[in-house]
Amino acid sequence: MFLSPRVNAWTRFWSTLSRKGMEREVVEELDFHMEMLEREHQTQGMSPEEAQMRAVERFGNPTDKRKSAIQTRGAQMRRQRRNDSMEGLLQDLRYAVRGLFRSKGFTVVVLLTLTVGIGSTVAMYSVLNAALGQALPFSEPDRLVLGRATFGGNVNPFASFPDYMDYRDQNESFEELGAMTGFPMEVTVTGQEEPERIPMLLTTGDLFQALDVQPHLGRTFSAEESAPGGDPALILSYGYWQRSFGGTSDILDQTVTVNGTPIPVVGVMPPEFHLMYESEGWLPAADGGPMTGVRRFHNWIMVGRLKDGVALSEAQAEMDVISAQLEEAYPDSNQDKALQLDPLHTGLAENYRFSLFLLMGAIGLVLLIACGNVASLLMARGSSRTTEMALRTALGAGRARLVRQLLTESLLLAVASGVLGVLLAIWLQDLILGFVSLEMLGIEEVGISPSLLGFTLILSLSTAVLFGTVPALAAARAQPAEELKEGGRGTTTGGTRFRSGLVILQVALSVVLLIGSALLIRSFTRLIGVDPGFSPQSVLVAEVSLPGSDYGDADARLQFFTQLRESVEALPGVESVGLISRLPILNPGNNVGLWNPERPPSSNTQGN
Repeated sequence: MFLSPRVNAWTRFWSTLSRKGMEREVVEELDFHMEMLEREHQTQGMSPEEAQMRAVERFGNPTDKRKSAIQTRGAQMRRQRRNDSMEGLLQDLRYAVRGLFRSKGFTVVVLLTLTVGIGSTVAMYSVLNAALGQALPFSEPDRLVLGRATFGGNVNPFASFPDYMDYRDQNESFEELGAMTGFPMEVTVTGQEEPERIPMLLTTGDLFQALDVQPHLGRTFSAEESAPGGDPALILSYGYWQRSFGGTSDILDQTVTVNGTPIPVVGVMPPEFHLMYESEGWLPAADGGPMTGVRRFHNWIMVGRLKDGVALSEAQAEMDVISAQLEEAYPDSNQDKALQLDPLHTGLAENYRFSLFLLMGAIGLVLLIACGNVASLLMARGSSRTTEMALRTALGAGRARLVRQLLTESLLLAVASGVLGVLLAIWLQDLILGFVSLEMLGIEEVGISPSLLGFTLILSLSTAVLFGTVPALAAARAQPAEELKEGGRGTTTGGTRFRSGLVILQVALSVVLLIGSALLIRSFTRLIGVDPGFSPQSVLVAEVSLPGSDYGDADARLQFFTQLRESVEALPGVESVGLISRLPILNPGNNVGLWNPERPPSSNTQGN
């Protein structure tokens, strides 16, 4: 078949856009060359059969030739498409950068708006992910369980020590079940350069085994030290060991005087160890020791490690049986009392869950408002570029090409805002942790993690699509003839409707945020205005702890505080002096029962 060299160039171009068209063109071109060779041989006096044979010998097998040519042409087309796409992308990026630099005011406003929206959202996500998504820094944390007492189904944060002992000794579900005091106690440490008040916790030896934590130096409490009347022992935190003892390696050969009693140091915990409260040291808890003898006082936290293969539901069923037995054995203190088991991470994070999700929702609204503002700015900018879009359309640019160009600008703005947003998020993380303290989870700072960077990338790309697609489509729908005729003074009805919808959305979201802010301010104002029952103005507080070795006798303690009170009252400017064992409100261990004198408590009233 003869292929005319006058074939229309557009026909050849469009035929190569599909594989079938490309193959047809290659076959026609090869047939043309074969036919030309045969004609050349026939003009030399050969018969048609001989001319065809000579053409095949010279040109090769037509079938094989076609396959090879089709493969070569296909590879060339794919390379060309890749080159064209890359070149087009680079052109779009260069044009977008030049356009954004020409509109510096627009670019700065959009970058600031998106940076605040993306940065605040990323910061809140990082805090939320750290609080609810990250596993606790213990081995096999899914086997760790938190145990809390319940009264009539209502959860109490703590359990009583005698109940803990019964649950520990009677269960078959836990490898280890430990306990620690529900709040740190302030102790006085002497023997160093200056006396120091530091927080310490009482713990059972089973607690460290349940957490499967190995000390940095030394060991944890032995069974003898955790038994009634056992030898005193002290485990120091890594930070306190470094600050007060210079990280000396012979710390295990030293004693530390706690409340006047010398106690040998048996171990130092690793630097990353933290459980619920900041503590500079741990003392062994034993039956018969402080805060252990009364079943109706609940001031202990129970932490256990389930045996391998034991489900939480199985352990809960066993605890329910033991609770029923304790209620029958101790009706005065254990009536309607049980033990609730929760995964340790879930139990520690539940106090933060609501507030964190509330903050995340509020910040999400801020991001939506930011996207709406940017979309409005892009629509306004698009209105000023209708003549440009119409002219480019008239010169042959397709709508897809215009949409791609405008989306490239949006994507460039979003990615730049994402980079700036990460820098802003690093600063905002500390600010958020100042409002929502995550002390129970041991989270003092949140760094940059791969999940945070991935979330930022997804958020930035989603933001670009969210605020860039509709304005780009609206600008690309411009009619060349009408826009050029009107000089770009008009706008499309669809664009106007979209801008109106954005305004309505922004106003609605702003009203929601405004109402939420007003309610928060009102709650904060009412909280500040709550009458604590005393006047805190001009009131000074000082804590005094007497060593038991020097003031073991009650009369000696009474004489000391009497003299102290008289000495302070004699100071100029002092109007009155009062003494109390624990400060009200501030100390979490000062939970006392209050009742109307006309309605005294019943005999089975629960303690704290």
